[in-house]
Amino acid sequence: NNIRMRCIVAGHGGWDTYLNPEFTPPEVNRQPDFEKSFFRELYEKLSFAYCALGPIKELFAFTRHATGGARTAVVTWKHRKPGVYASMDFAYAPDMTIRSAYYPRDDNMELTGSAGIIWLTLASSQLKKEPTLHLYRGENQFAYGNLEDDWIFGYRRCVEHFAKCVIRNRHTVVAPKTSVRIVDYAAAAVESAKTGERIKLRN
Repeated sequence: NNIRMRCIVAGHGGWDTYLNPEFTPPEVNRQPDFEKSFFRELYEKLSFAYCALGPIKELFAFTRHATGGARTAVVTWKHRKPGVYASMDFAYAPDMTIRSAYYPRDDNMELTGSAGIIWLTLASSQLKKEPTLHLYRGENQFAYGNLEDDWIFGYRRCVEHFAKCVIRNRHTVVAPKTSVRIVDYAAAAVESAKTGERIKLRN
């Protein structure tokens, strides 16, 4: 099994008042910071990979500066489970415009298993006009578009889950120590990008 993830952050667009008339960001014209955006994407993507495929054994990352302020980064990692790998590529495109109700960014993800593939094609943007979820199994392909797929819903559900756990004195699905571990993963990827060395992780 493996996961392949991709994220593009544009220098323009986002916060579309037609798509999201009830929300206005505090600083519409602020340019994204590459390092902060890169670390945030690392944390979110590594969190998903950890929850889906388990602890990560080692990782490697590199970044590239391009003319005009564009930046790209690629991160690959190996899980402790044998034969399970994942990757993420991240790009900051300062001259691109992405239509979105939130940040000017686009995400997609591909999960490949022994019997098929799942594609997640929509996160916060309107870059692609297609159903959010696609499934390929055997010779059949299915598409699912009637889903609660607004990007902000994930954050709302996290807040609701945390509040319920506090009220009912229960543990959250993701334990605090797991979040700390994933922060360590993300920090290790940043360090790998700086040094060019593969980093083995302690779990």
